[in-house]
Amino acid sequence: MSRERAVQDRSQTFREKSEGSRCKQCGKTLSNKYKLICHIRAVHDKEKPYSCDTCHKAFATLANCQRHQATHTGANRFRCDICLKYLASTQAVDRHVKGIHKKERNIRCEYCEKHFVSTAEKNAHVNRVHLKQKPFSCEICDSKFDTASHCRRHLKVHTGLVEYKCDKCSKKFTEKSNLEHHKRAVHEKLRTLSCEECGQRFRLRCHLVKHLKIHSGEKLFKCTKCSGSFSTAGNRGQHIRTVHSKIKPFSCRDCGKSFARKQNYDEHVNTHTGAKPYKCNRCSRSFSAKSNLLKHKHKSHFNGAT
Repeated sequence: MSRERAVQDRSQTFREKSEGSRCKQCGKTLSNKYKLICHIRAVHDKEKPYSCDTCHKAFATLANCQRHQATHTGANRFRCDICLKYLASTQAVDRHVKGIHKKERNIRCEYCEKHFVSTAEKNAHVNRVHLKQKPFSCEICDSKFDTASHCRRHLKVHTGLVEYKCDKCSKKFTEKSNLEHHKRAVHEKLRTLSCEECGQRFRLRCHLVKHLKIHSGEKLFKCTKCSGSFSTAGNRGQHIRTVHSKIKPFSCRDCGKSFARKQNYDEHVNTHTGAKPYKCNRCSRSFSAKSNLLKHKHKSHFNGAT
């Protein structure tokens, strides 16, 4: 048998297998017929026969229900040794370490150069950024979301279900992951959230979301004095002070140059003193300005360079 014929035969076999596990309602292809049945049951038939004994949350598969119940019983004691986050399985820990800490992202977006840890993460990116789609709708208020998990999390706003309480400040959360994030960010002051574009780290999710607008080009904050638009309120304020009010309260003692922002002033002073406080966590280079560090990371470490 020729090599070309062998490739054709393998391709035909793959197509037949794919057709056997492809959903006729939405066209999605699953890895096997069991996952196809679970997909139809959960997504199209809205059938969730398995429920949690503790909070009565419903699931389409027994495996998902058992994995969820472990969050109540404390059975998910699989911990990341780097950031101390608890996950539901050793496989989840491996994915977490590879994606968050080692930055191993092998699944490429078909529309751009970005890479992701999982297909689900990639699909959410495609829906949100390229297709501008939010296929998951809230059954109560019709709010739309790009992932099913975001939609389920939103539903708890309506049900009022609060399961997890912080033992340090009594704040309550609907998701255990949100409670753990709250403890690390607020009480332990850890910066566990990182930007996929530039690597900058944050304590709070709201700060990361605000930062991501810088990369996405989204500019919701409009100047009241001109037609300018900005990604953050802080940038808009800086623009007003610098361009319209001409306020530059920070002056360099060495050369007299003035700045509207203290950070810009501090970084300018570094050029006189030779200080380079911004260190790259991937190599030995240091920089006098934060913007130069971010440019270095994006150019040398986040574009496939070593």
